This record gives sequence, C-alpha cells and structure tokens, in this order.
Amino acid sequence: MRLALLPMAGLCALSTVAQPLRQAIREGWRFRELGTEQGWPAQVPGTVQQDLLRNGRIPDPLRNANSDSVRWIELRDWEYTVRFEADAAWVDHPNAHLVFKGIDTFADVRLNGVRLGGADNMFRTWSWPVHGVLREGTNDLRVVLRSPVREGAQLRAEYGVQLPHDSDPGGTSPYVRKAAYQFGWDFAPRLVTMGIWKEVALELPAEPVPPAQPSVLLDQPADSIGRAFRFLRNGRLLFMKGCNLVPPSMFPGADSLWVARVRDMQRVGMNMVRVWAGGVYPPDAFYAACDTAGILVWQDLMFATIPPAEGAFVDNVRAEVADQAGRLGRWPGLALWCGNNELEVAWHNWGWQDRYRIHGPDSVRVRDAMHRFFSQTLVEALPDDQRQRYTSTSPLSNWGNATGLRNGDLHYWGVWHGDSTFASFGRNVGRFVSEYGFQSYPDSVTLATQLDAEHLHLGDPVLAARQRSYKTDRPILDAIDREFGVQPRTLGELIRFSQLAQAEAYRQAIWAHITAQPHCMGTLFWQLNDVWAGPSWSTVDHTGTWKAAMYEVARSYRSVVLDLRQEGGEVVARLWNEDTDRQMLLAVTHVLNTEGHLIRYDSLWIQPTVGVNELMRLSVPRVLAGSPPERTLVHVRVLDHQGGLLADRLLSMAPWGRMEWQRPRVELMADPARAGRYRLSTDKPVPAVHLRAGNASLSDNDLPLLPGADRWIQVGGTDRPSIETWPW
Repeated sequence: MRLALLPMAGLCALSTVAQPLRQAIREGWRFRELGTEQGWPAQVPGTVQQDLLRNGRIPDPLRNANSDSVRWIELRDWEYTVRFEADAAWVDHPNAHLVFKGIDTFADVRLNGVRLGGADNMFRTWSWPVHGVLREGTNDLRVVLRSPVREGAQLRAEYGVQLPHDSDPGGTSPYVRKAAYQFGWDFAPRLVTMGIWKEVALELPAEPVPPAQPSVLLDQPADSIGRAFRFLRNGRLLFMKGCNLVPPSMFPGADSLWVARVRDMQRVGMNMVRVWAGGVYPPDAFYAACDTAGILVWQDLMFATIPPAEGAFVDNVRAEVADQAGRLGRWPGLALWCGNNELEVAWHNWGWQDRYRIHGPDSVRVRDAMHRFFSQTLVEALPDDQRQRYTSTSPLSNWGNATGLRNGDLHYWGVWHGDSTFASFGRNVGRFVSEYGFQSYPDSVTLATQLDAEHLHLGDPVLAARQRSYKTDRPILDAIDREFGVQPRTLGELIRFSQLAQAEAYRQAIWAHITAQPHCMGTLFWQLNDVWAGPSWSTVDHTGTWKAAMYEVARSYRSVVLDLRQEGGEVVARLWNEDTDRQMLLAVTHVLNTEGHLIRYDSLWIQPTVGVNELMRLSVPRVLAGSPPERTLVHVRVLDHQGGLLADRLLSMAPWGRMEWQRPRVELMADPARAGRYRLSTDKPVPAVHLRAGNASLSDNDLPLLPGADRWIQVGGTDRPSIETWPW
C-alpha cells in the first residue's frame, strides 16, 4: 500500500524536535463483521456505519427513519485490517510507536500477530511501542472493535447500580467513555458509532509543546447579591456573547465543518463558545480558528451523564484528561475547563434517584463518588497551570431556584421546558446565563437533504420523528400563536414562523442579559448548530444555512442594540450602547399604517451613554391617533452621524395574524457598482422579508421592509436571491 509520509530530513535527528516524524497509515484498509468471511474496503479515519454505507450494505442512517433500522450494527463486533510498509529506519529506531489518535471505543490492536494493547476510551490517544514487533517491508495490522453497547452492559453489571440515562433506552452510556449524544439526545437520533475515527500513524515521540500563558481568568467574587461569575482577559472585565456548540454531525466531522462554525460565530460578533459535554473534544483546527477569531473557549469535559466514578474508570479518565489538557492547554484562548453538564442539579432536582431506584447505600455511593470525582479527581488530573481555569459543574443551581439568579452560572429553561413566555427571560437573569433556548425548524431545502418529498408535510410520522424533545412541537405552536396570532397550515408556514418565533425569543433573552450588566456578565444561547436535519434549538442548520435567529443574534450582539416594545399602555424604544467614544446618533420614529401612509414622525439627536438610553416613550392612544391597531405600525431607526443605519425595529400594534396587511410589490435590484450587492425596496410595509440564496452567505435576512427605507444586502455567491414574504 502507499503511505503518506511527511517530508523530513533525517529520522534520528528529528527525534528531538516538537513535531514528530510521522508515517500515516491511510490506504488499503478493509473491514468485516467479526466471524464472517465477506469484507469490504474501508476508510480510516471513519466509522463502521460510514464504511457499510459506502459499500452499499445499509441505507443512509440519517435519511428518513433509517436510524432505527441500522441499530444492529452497534451490537456486533467488527474487524479492521491493513498491510503497510516500513523501512529499516523505522524498524531499527528504539522509540518508534504506533499511534491511534482516536479509537471508537473498545478495541484490541495486534501488529504482526502480537497484541500491542487494548483501547476503551474514545477520547484518548493510544500509543504503543513497536520496536521488536515492526518488520522491515510488509506489516499486518489488525484492530478488533467490540460492541460498545455490550461492553457497557458488562461494565454496568460490574458496577451494580443503574445510573441515570434519560436519552439512552439501553442504559449503557454512563459506563462508556464515548460521545453521549450518539446514544440519543433531545436534538439527535441514536447512532452509536464504532471505528478508527482519527488518524493512525507510525510516530517518534515529540517534545511536549509548552502550555500557553493563560490570558483569561474566571472571577467569582462574593458580593451583596451572591457570587458573581465573570471573565477577565488581561485584567479587563468582559461581557461574554456566545453560544453552545454540539458536534457538526452524527459521524466524526471533517475539520472544515468545525472551522465553518467558528466563521459563523465570528460573523455575528461572538467572543465565547461553550463546547458541550455530551459530544467530543474538537480538533486542533477548531481551537486555532477560535484563537484567530478572538473567540474564547469554555471547554466542558465530556460528562453529560453521571459516571461510575470508581476504580479503573477513574484511572481511564485521568489519562483522558492528561491527553486533552496536554493538547488543548497550548491554546491561549482556552478560558475554562468545566467538569460536567447539569449533573449536580440533575441529581438533586430531576427525580433521578426515584426514577432509577437509587436509594440508601447506593445513593450515598453515587453521590459521594460524583462529588469527589468532579471536585477533586478531575482537578488533580489537570496540569498545575490549568487548575485555576476549572469549575466543577454547570450550572450551579437549577433554573427553577431563585438561588440560581444570584450565584454562578445559570441554565434558564423556563422557556421551553417550563412553558413560560418569552417575557420571562427578562425576569430570570442570572449572573452568567450559559444555556437558554427555543426550537425552530430548519429550512425546507435542508429537510429535503434527509427526507423524501412524501414526508415533507404536516402530520407525517417520519417528519414528526425528527422532533426529539419530549415537549414535541407544542411550545413552538403555542409561541407562534401567542407572538404572531398565527396557526401554521403548511410545513412552509411552520418553518418560517418557528424561525421567527425563535428569533424573537433570542432577541428578548439577549436584550435582558446585556442590559443587566454588571449583574449578568455573559449570555451563551443553546445551541449554535445541528447534527442532522430536524427541529432543534440551533441557529445554524445541518447544512450550514442560517436560521432567522442567527441574523437576530448578529443584530443583538452588536455594540448598538435597539429594543422596541409595548409596555402596558405605552410604546417604548431603548438603545443599548457599548462604545465609550460613540458620536451623536439620530433616532427616527415613523408611525404608519399598513398602506404605508405616515401617521406620525419624530426624530431625536442623542449623545448615548454607555448602557441603556431611552429614545422614545409614547402612550398607545398617541401612537394610534385614531388608527385601528390592526392597521398601525411603529418603525424606529437609529442612524450614525453620517446617516448610516445602525439598528431598526418594527412593532405591529396587533399580532401579525390580525393585521390588515396589504399586498406589497417587493423589488430586488442588483448594484451595478458592486458584485453581489442588492437593494431591497417595497411599496407597502412587510413584517419580514426572507431571501433564499442557496448556501451563499447573506449580510442580513428575515428583516422588516418599509416604503422609503430600502435595504442593501450583500450576497456571498453568484446566484440572484429569491424573495419570500408573508402572508403572500
């Protein structure tokens, strides 16, 4: 077979430099189910499921309802083999190692019939010395992968207590060091992969890369309210604007998928991302991209289920943490290590002990082991220089507890899980809100990448199975009715209004958080991205297409943010300003009817201070001036001193479904002076214009359009966008 060999000057001389000599083993792999004769070509890195799909042995697991039909794979054992060549320099070197950057998950590895060792952790690098085993010429490498489900069942039996497993019907995931979301989650199907999921190579050990000097500090001082949760960078207090990140696919994703999501974060002005505990540790390319973009990384350790924190399991995790800390500690943007996601609040508040019958001595055993593991063991596993960047859990208190608003970080799920309205975001602001969210559907084009046309209609059971939350679509439909006065009649309407409702939810949440400084010093919405095509809390769907909420996040993460709302008997406009050197701004208010005729006009020059600035407050009768609410709109724009638009908001004085909208004539004109630039105009008010441009990026979308207030849109592709408006 042909080997990928990095160009190097001399084998022995390179044993002392930071980058190792490597000979990647990529080609010529074959695989088969253990105990059978038939084999097929394989790709490494990869998974059994992907190899079976490439060889036509299974249907696409992500298409239609196929994920259930391929579950037999997780119960079988599989064998991967390859023949590769090694020259005398490798054979004679006493420090030559065979290195697996990632094995998913349980495996035995043999070289030339000699067992090198076993693997039992997806998150570790496995390295074995091969001096005396490696041959000059042809070598035979054999990897037997054992079923993670059957291995997990054996580990469960040995532990003797069934640990909580809400999303895993088999109950084996807590015992296995493997990506938890693959066992099923509320945004993901069950697809328990197996495979050699990262590169395999002959290597010489390299000198360790020295860790970066940390420039970020987690600061948790006690104050008159409780205990703050905030970050300082080079001694300067920062408000964190960001998101939670899940893996980009159900299968191991290419580095480019991770980097693309960093570009999305950068485009909307984020400065922090939380890598969620139920996925995987991202590749180096992700952290490099974050550093380049100035985005800090909150890194969860991979614990989204309570672990059996005893004996060999603990030793395994110590090695895992040493691996990952050694790799990630060199990135200066690594702001935080977090021990787990929600496990402590879940243990005390979610009824797990009753549901899983963990009582008496078993309860004490699990509780004490968990506390010791996250408060002591993981800290000790980190290098000394990284321990100051560790916190044991997120969040510190349950979202239904008032203590959570005063101490540490908060996951606020009153909206969605608690059926609260979007207004409750403003009444439940913690010191640092590290999770909150609302669901929407992805674009119909995205759904069509994984669903046949026959399933793309309301009521279809295959489409309905894409909804993984126990709440079903009910919160979405309730919010659409409450916020817009609309009941979707088609899948297209459900998609569009679910996205607009999600955008409004994130708008209200972010406004509540940024304007509560310094009480609140961070907002990280759940979640940025998707693992497949289905409804979820994401703002970027599985194909990389932005939902309406992502454009709203971009507006809300700017240094100037406008809020326009009806409060009781008044209409109020407020401006959030972060710039200490902000020049004079012009606030312009138009009250108009649905025909586009002006009812009232006001303008105001202001010198904004840092913080909240009130721009306008009018009683509802003054706004209406005799016009029916169903025909009245308020549009506020904020312009810089040169007339450039900084922010705008549109408020309808009745829900959209009750408004007497008039059919508009919306035009899209190309700018002859700049490629990809278009001007949007209309003769009648439109509450939200949606542009379709395939996978091309758009500078803005899902935005109101008013007569005389044209919009300029930059399109990052060559195709002319199409226009969608509602209800026409």
